[in-house]
Amino acid sequence: MRLAANTLFSLAQRGIGRFAGAATLILLARTQGPEVAGLFSLALTFHLLMTGWWVGIDDKIVREIARRRVTSADESTTRAYTWQSVWDYVRVRAVVSLGVLLVVAALLYLGRWYNPAETWFILLMLASTVTDNATLALVNAYVGNERFAPVFAVMATQTVSRLGLIALVLGLQADILAIAGTWLVTSWVTTGLAFALFAWHFHTRGAGEGLSGPTWRALIAPRADWSFWLMGVVVMLEYQVDVILLSLLRGAREVGYYSTATTLFALATLPVQAFRAALYPTMSRVASGAATGKADHAALQRLYGRSVSGVLSVGLLTGLLGVFFAEPVIGLVFGPAMIPAALPTQILMLGVVLFSLNVPHSRLLLATNRQNRAAQFITISALVNVVANLWLAAWLGAAGTALARSISTATFLLLALASVVAVVRLPERRMVLPPLVAASGAAGFLFLTASWPWWWAVAPAVAIYAVLWWMAGGAAAMRLTQAG
Repeated sequence: MRLAANTLFSLAQRGIGRFAGAATLILLARTQGPEVAGLFSLALTFHLLMTGWWVGIDDKIVREIARRRVTSADESTTRAYTWQSVWDYVRVRAVVSLGVLLVVAALLYLGRWYNPAETWFILLMLASTVTDNATLALVNAYVGNERFAPVFAVMATQTVSRLGLIALVLGLQADILAIAGTWLVTSWVTTGLAFALFAWHFHTRGAGEGLSGPTWRALIAPRADWSFWLMGVVVMLEYQVDVILLSLLRGAREVGYYSTATTLFALATLPVQAFRAALYPTMSRVASGAATGKADHAALQRLYGRSVSGVLSVGLLTGLLGVFFAEPVIGLVFGPAMIPAALPTQILMLGVVLFSLNVPHSRLLLATNRQNRAAQFITISALVNVVANLWLAAWLGAAGTALARSISTATFLLLALASVVAVVRLPERRMVLPPLVAASGAAGFLFLTASWPWWWAVAPAVAIYAVLWWMAGGAAAMRLTQAG
């Protein structure tokens, strides 16, 4: 099945893409302590803020390419449309990114928020955002066409080269600025590879002339789908500004603990994030087909039901394991100095389930042209996150920041659930009961075996979850919602 294959490719791409950052954070935490690990995480946070706020426009590009595949007469037209849309997007994103980089550099340097060594480290990391933004723009060409193998090849090249340079830097015991330099060098390499593949796969001389795609004028016009712009900015604020607030309220040590927790949270949600990337173009195509009469509405309902059941099944299992095994895993991987990160990790693991359930609902809102509502919901949840952080982070440190993020995630889910019922029916009980039964049984086993060494309890807990899920009808429910 194509959706499953794309999910696996996306999982591999996202996993290997995060591996370099996670591995570097682990090495710094074990060898340099939480302060240096916190600085590295802070620099990555600024980097994500400057690259991730485009995610809303990414969604727009992917959706329009997926829809073009439904309405276009032949493949060459879709290929030409992809080239025109994405190449315009690359140029806009690169130019704007350069301007943002100069502004942020001036603010950090003149504002003296951090000491000079910290400031230069952050700025060197941020120098790679221009080429990284170009690469991420090119990736949309493949996601919109539901081709994830080339994306995996690009990210694998980046990760291998990045880790190789980091190993060389650490082996030579070079200054920490050299680590930031590896991000810049590997960013250049990745962008060159991504553009070469993009031109090879999509450039068609003379084809598609006169196509009306989301060109640069449509992308930057204030009235052109403002909600996509707003969503990108707000999502980054919601998921990154908490680190900045925590650094200002409690210092680098608490940021180091929280960064450990968010690293494990990101790993726990990787399967769901991979599924989100594969689901969105598929759901956009199915929703477009239903709207134009090329597919019936039942297909969208089946895809939605299957998605909710799948993400809930995966989210409950990963969240459950994270809650029970956070402390020993942190001690083993990050070292004893990072044990205080266990509590914020456990809080975030409870939020894994909420995050997972947000995936099919947010994708459905975008696929059915309800991006304005999605933008409103994201804005409300982000405001909740900031307000909660100002109170909880100052009071509880990293644990308070983790709790604030979980609260904001729940806020979006409740708002989205109230909106999607205008498009589809909420999943039936038989769709959500199997993972709930399985999670209850596995949790009971883990409580009873709390005194066991953790590595003895993991495999039986997973086995119990799988067996109970199957016995409660999980496999049968997925077959009933199988989309054609």
